[in-house]
Amino acid sequence: MRYIVLLLSLFILSFPSYSFENQKTHKTKVGTKKGVENPHKNGTKFHTKKLPKSIVLTEKNSARLLDSVDIDNVAGIIRKMSLLAATPVDAQYSQERDLYLILLSPGGSIFAGLQLIDSLASLHGVKIHTITIYSASMSFMTSQFLGTRYITRHGEMMSHLARGSFNGEFPGQLDSRYNFYMKRVLDLESQVVKRTNGKQTKESYAKLRENEYYCEGQKCIDDGFADEIANVRCSASLLKEKVEVQTRRFFGMKIERKVKSNRCPIIMGTQTLSLKVNGKEYDYSNLQLNEFIKELESPKFTRK
Repeated sequence: MRYIVLLLSLFILSFPSYSFENQKTHKTKVGTKKGVENPHKNGTKFHTKKLPKSIVLTEKNSARLLDSVDIDNVAGIIRKMSLLAATPVDAQYSQERDLYLILLSPGGSIFAGLQLIDSLASLHGVKIHTITIYSASMSFMTSQFLGTRYITRHGEMMSHLARGSFNGEFPGQLDSRYNFYMKRVLDLESQVVKRTNGKQTKESYAKLRENEYYCEGQKCIDDGFADEIANVRCSASLLKEKVEVQTRRFFGMKIERKVKSNRCPIIMGTQTLSLKVNGKEYDYSNLQLNEFIKELESPKFTRK
């Protein structure tokens, strides 16, 4: 029973919880080095460090990929972006509007990723940029096909070898299927190299991703896989809190976790309000752990 209690504790902690903190930049004085002259300092020259682009996310300019690249998640993004692109705007927008796809994804299906890329590229009147908090595998590939590749100061990118399996007759079907997907992978990698603007070649990129390539913020820019650092914040519309109940089953027990969260993608954690096990509610602030364990060990405890 103690073993089950330990497993249950780990299971409860497995509910998603993340944290993220934005960073700020500053101006740096460099004495007499070449830079912008400040007329109020009697000719003393200053160099102003380029500040990251400031992006404010709203319900009307952004969509989020906060999970794997699969058909269901991609469908939701395509619907959201299509609606935003079709929404009438003020006459002041004479040029393409900027929309942002926030990436916090471990990757997933090549097929689903290509559907997302093709659908977003076909939208008119908008230009869709990506903001990487964490983009890996197919979500990394997705960022290489859209607009400006923004990344947060400590945003992460990861690229690696494609993985999959095939079956069928051989020789024959198996060869055709392998060659088809191999061409897709090579086409994807060709686009990645093209977006680096000469910083990578086919050979150098292949060497990087052979044992998994990781980069963070400025390193991703230096290597050619991102364009610009962005400071990202959310508007009030995304900061509105919502309460929902997450339900899972564990060893026959029904576990319900009531959490408070919001739609701001850079605030990735959730606040647990209460926890129910088989209908009985526990104070999650201290989890009433001793009482909980005693009940689990009691012969009267039954799994529903």
